[in-house]
Amino acid sequence: MAKLLVSSKTPFIPVSRLWEGIETSYVTGDDHLGARQAVEHLIALGYKRIGFIGGPAAVQSTTIACRRTGRSFKSTVLSLRKNGSVTRTFTQAAGWEVGRRTLSLTVWLTAIFAANDVTSLGVLQAAEAPGLSVPKDLSLVGYDDISYASLPRIQLTTIT
Repeated sequence: MAKLLVSSKTPFIPVSRLWEGIETSYVTGDDHLGARQAVEHLIALGYKRIGFIGGPAAVQSTTIACRRTGRSFKSTVLSLRKNGSVTRTFTQAAGWEVGRRTLSLTVWLTAIFAANDVTSLGVLQAAEAPGLSVPKDLSLVGYDDISYASLPRIQLTTIT
């Protein structure tokens, strides 16, 4: 897609996406700062075993771990990648599947930071299926601040 745009000579500015090998101006949020805020929030609340659920490897923020933790939190945030913690898509279904697998690990997590809010909704669903309560039994933080995150039934903590 990006190479097609470049070859068409159509002016464009990517928003929230960087393309490898394409030099152009872009607009994006500070995913490093957002990840840091999410994890600092969970640490301030006393959580010690925090997991991360990411998105597709082809998405820049996932690939470079922007929305993961920031280097200073490696000892607190558990690497779940080997357990399938990266989803193929940023969907609720993918969040449910990875959330279900993550919550079945022998290492019990006290909190999860998900790479986006839609994935978080799937994790919430996976946590509630066996009767876990969010935030009583498991804290959950998403990213993007979508409108559904503030619905009364959901009330998801999210990073903007």
